[in-house]
Amino acid sequence: MYGNCINANDYRNYIKNYPEGRNVVSAKSQLNRLVTDSINQAKQREEEALAQAQAQAQAQAQAQAKPEESKPSLKPTQTQQGSSSFSTNSKKPSYDEEEDEDIYTKPRKTTKEYDDGRVYEGYAIPGTESKEGQGTLREPNGMVYTGNWKNNKRNGKGKQTFRDGSWYLGNWVNDKIEGYGEYHYANGQVFMGNFKNGTRNGQGILYDAYGEVLESGYYVNGAKQ
Repeated sequence: MYGNCINANDYRNYIKNYPEGRNVVSAKSQLNRLVTDSINQAKQREEEALAQAQAQAQAQAQAQAKPEESKPSLKPTQTQQGSSSFSTNSKKPSYDEEEDEDIYTKPRKTTKEYDDGRVYEGYAIPGTESKEGQGTLREPNGMVYTGNWKNNKRNGKGKQTFRDGSWYLGNWVNDKIEGYGEYHYANGQVFMGNFKNGTRNGQGILYDAYGEVLESGYYVNGAKQ
């Protein structure tokens, strides 16, 4: 990068001062000093240019970061004659108003213990106890559901463990197994496929406890066609 920093005048002076027959070692030393000085000067000029460019970029960034002056928003207001006009007196809801609205519309994480022994841990609409979003429901008989809820019912993806040790992982619609899923039976068999109203409906495969295919095909109301 700096190999051509020495200029022609320096080189001519070197030739003039160290003609043939003079001390060659001294001539080489002088030439090395000239080259080193020239490289150092070039480096210094480059560092100064870089520092200047960084300062300009920082100044531009600070200028762009200045917040713009807030402008009053316009909103329609009713005049005494009933026609709409625009006013700059836009009112932002207070913190209390926003908080009150959130209380009745947004699910919040909660823990609910029911009188029959069930326990729900997850999201629900405050004041309504309606399960909404991710949550886990544990029942006294050992059944456990973990997954998505909507309108207080199992809706979406979820896993249900049953009393006999079998379990289902897949889609739910209004508390019913519906859509694609995997049903793992207590005897080790596994059905992977489509369900409707809690029964096999559509394409599916039934495996035995060792992973071998027992049957596959199209099912209607639980029966293979």
